[in-house]
Amino acid sequence: LTLGTYDTITTYGVKGYEDVPFIKASEYLELLFEGRQRTAVENGIMTVSMNGTEAVIDPAEDTIRFDNPARLRSAGDIDGAIIGKEEYNVATGSVKNKSVQTEARPVTVSLKEYHMPVIPYEDDILMPFLALQNTFGSMIMQNELAYNGRDYYNAVAAEQFMTQKENASSRNSPYANALYSGPFSEKTKTTQAYADYGYYSICLLLDLTFGHKEEKNISSFDEYFTRMNAKPALCSTRPDLALVTEFMLFNYLFDSGHDSVLGIDTVFGTMDQIDKSDVKDVVDEISKSDKGRELFEEKEKIPEEETEMSTDLIIGALLEKGLSIPEVVPLIAWGGYLAQAKPEDYGDQRLDYAGDTAVIYFDSFKDSILKREPSYYLDPVKKEDEETCSFAFFYNCFEDIKKHDEVKNVVINICDNGGGSAAALVYILGFLSEDGEVKFTDRDILAGNYREEYYHVDTNLDGIADDQDGFGGQYDFYIMIS
Repeated sequence: LTLGTYDTITTYGVKGYEDVPFIKASEYLELLFEGRQRTAVENGIMTVSMNGTEAVIDPAEDTIRFDNPARLRSAGDIDGAIIGKEEYNVATGSVKNKSVQTEARPVTVSLKEYHMPVIPYEDDILMPFLALQNTFGSMIMQNELAYNGRDYYNAVAAEQFMTQKENASSRNSPYANALYSGPFSEKTKTTQAYADYGYYSICLLLDLTFGHKEEKNISSFDEYFTRMNAKPALCSTRPDLALVTEFMLFNYLFDSGHDSVLGIDTVFGTMDQIDKSDVKDVVDEISKSDKGRELFEEKEKIPEEETEMSTDLIIGALLEKGLSIPEVVPLIAWGGYLAQAKPEDYGDQRLDYAGDTAVIYFDSFKDSILKREPSYYLDPVKKEDEETCSFAFFYNCFEDIKKHDEVKNVVINICDNGGGSAAALVYILGFLSEDGEVKFTDRDILAGNYREEYYHVDTNLDGIADDQDGFGGQYDFYIMIS
């Protein structure tokens, strides 16, 4: 997060798409893949090669075809695995158990459906910025940039940094000021072309990555938002109204606290107070539709005594709180509920003992192993490593637990855990297994293939992946969840 480190991307204007940033595909891909990709243009068609698979951008068809989205993200024993080979450190691919996968399917994205043209230009291809970020960037889980009318910033890293309590003052940092003071910050309204661009960008991202479409009866998100009378508000030229509508719908729709609006600051300014009447109009319009009624009926089923804590992220709380966004956005419904019950000085993670039971509490899965120099094999785990690495925290916990002969049970308390790094989850499961072996089964939403991944975690850091790792044979483990 420094203004002194930057790359240059030229932004182009295209007639009929006012304020929509178009960029060269090659420049974005160079930044995204850090030069590891190969691109070639022949007869106006761009081929992108990465990890032994290809993506083809075709301006004539206005499409992007991905041969294997999972492999594009990372190559190893398994395409798109939870832990890529570049992350192997205290965990490696298992020798005892072979990882397997089903065949991935090709994916073709028709950008025409999202009103995003693909334009041949100077032996390259021009595309709307979010057409690239919400396809290529999303597939490798790095759709992190925000455009403020002039520059592109890593908004995800900035937001995560600024929402930490100890970093609250960073909202006045040079980086934050630069991010939020671009040309868009002076606008109370956008052009309709830009408002539509924002709307269809969201539809594109959700269509590709939302994993519950079938059970939610969603064929496409444009159709879904249209069916619930939400499209006009989402396409509003008033950014505040569009964002609040997104905010309401996202927190009704999604099954995870991770998938939501990150914060109250946008490149169009901070929305400290939203007009109640405006939001009521949106709610009334959505409630007129069958799908909208279903959503609001689900909200009404929440027990009255739990309403204040469990609906902080839905419209009921917005109305009750006078629509003061700063009070609502940072809270995750269940996290907010549990936070009220947690002792004031309990901390983010800790190890406690009660008779023959050890209790390990931690509120997030953190992984800094890849970034740590030198590795734990050269520089042993220290107490301060716990702040950034869940493996280090668990390693120290078990070093301490081993000193308590009376301990027979270990409780892992994740009631207030908001998630985090999947790699950190694998490391922790290694401690809970009998021999350090971890099996992880998942399905790639885009590629459609199932993966059964096996890893070995070197929990005792002796440099050998053997049966001496893991503590599953020494203690009875219990997981405490909310």
